[in-house]
Amino acid sequence: MRIQSILFFFVLCFVLFSWITSPAKADDIIINVDIDFAQLQKEAELYFKLSSALFSAFTSQPSLMQGSFTAKYDDGADASLEIFKLPIPVYFRKEHSLQPFIKLTYGYSEYTRVLEPWDSRIPFEEDFGKREKVKIKTNSLGLRTGAKWKYAHNLSIEPSFGIAYTHVHHKQYARMMITDYIIQRHPSFHRDLYDTTVELVTISPGVTHSLDYPFGPGTIGFDAQFLTQYSKVFRSKGRYGQITANSSITHLVVDYDFPLGRSFFNREISVKPFVGRTDYFGDLRAGMGLRTMYEYGLDFIVDIKDYGAYLSRLSFGGSYMKGYQLTGWKIGLGWEF
Repeated sequence: MRIQSILFFFVLCFVLFSWITSPAKADDIIINVDIDFAQLQKEAELYFKLSSALFSAFTSQPSLMQGSFTAKYDDGADASLEIFKLPIPVYFRKEHSLQPFIKLTYGYSEYTRVLEPWDSRIPFEEDFGKREKVKIKTNSLGLRTGAKWKYAHNLSIEPSFGIAYTHVHHKQYARMMITDYIIQRHPSFHRDLYDTTVELVTISPGVTHSLDYPFGPGTIGFDAQFLTQYSKVFRSKGRYGQITANSSITHLVVDYDFPLGRSFFNREISVKPFVGRTDYFGDLRAGMGLRTMYEYGLDFIVDIKDYGAYLSRLSFGGSYMKGYQLTGWKIGLGWEF
């Protein structure tokens, strides 16, 4: 009798344990969701800071550019980044060794990240193995002004200052049942986290130092660019968008420009292979987990000297870029004055 009682006790414990640990159906679930507001705010700020930094970080070159990047992370999540930039530069006539300029820029970026899967603690069996996706779309209009000063033979420095308006749309797609359940219990989360927008203004001082040195049949070039930006939200749809973001970028490029001995419509063609390194600091580094990217590219250049001091060369080329867990390419159309 005692043995039967013990067996009955173990069977009862097994049944209760199975009932407690088995996933429930959506129509019979009743759970108490404990929301960690501090963690949600931290994650939201990270996404918004990342969005505010993307535009300047990947589109600082003065050229029409289209780029595409993919990322694979250690936690199993992956991401992609699409970039488009259209600059309209206006260079004024040189006065002595100084040439002022104004540059208007439209930029668009789309960052998509697949989130890591939920673990076995989620209460809905329909959610097992599923992953949600976050998409951040950024539209930006910017104005940058500065001057290029040729202060010595083959040496020039170009200080500049920019201001930009950026609209960021943050949306979470393919929501799981647990996410919908949370929104039902806390409707404000839809506006705050899952489908929200922020508008921000960015100020961005920068400086570029250039060296051109004749070598063999061509010219060796070295450019060092430093750009820092400060962004602040002035309008937010959700309560977690009231943030500021600070990022800095250093960009180093070494190139060799030499003639091909060929012509295109009676215009001389040159080729310019280049190698670059870009380092990211501040909120961009925190948001993407990215410290350094290396770039390897090639430009084809056509001399156009029919427009006097305003336009001298057109270039078309592309490059391959690689960083920690992030690889991509970009193509661009540029011009020199």
